[in-house]
Amino acid sequence: MRWVVGNFYAARKHLGPTLRAPDLRLVAELLSLAFGQILFLLALLASDALFVGGIVRALHLDVAGPFTALWILAFLLFVASMLLTQAFEGQDTWTTPFLAGLMYVSYTQLWIYVALRGLVTYVTKGGRLAWEKTPRFHD
Repeated sequence: MRWVVGNFYAARKHLGPTLRAPDLRLVAELLSLAFGQILFLLALLASDALFVGGIVRALHLDVAGPFTALWILAFLLFVASMLLTQAFEGQDTWTTPFLAGLMYVSYTQLWIYVALRGLVTYVTKGGRLAWEKTPRFHD
């Protein structure tokens, strides 16, 4: 939640001055911080709503299109992004694709809660936040 709130805080704090003296790379990074969180959250919520609606037969969509193929491609994109990230970090193993698939159905669902909580916290506090020092433990 701290990262979600921090991304919104950083985007809001630095976007105004950056737009007055534009550095396109920094503007893109700040927009990515803020809107990446929102777009990912909306995509996950829409995906879950369609999934649950289809399971309980509340939705009857007769829309032509390769939606199963698109879902499979979205899943593969998520797994590929995890593989790429792990490869850059030098931490990729044969279990990475399995763990990424598991994350797709577990971690992302938990992230929805964290992101919503962070967004509500940020909005209700109007961006005025007191940052607390993270406790450290010594060995």
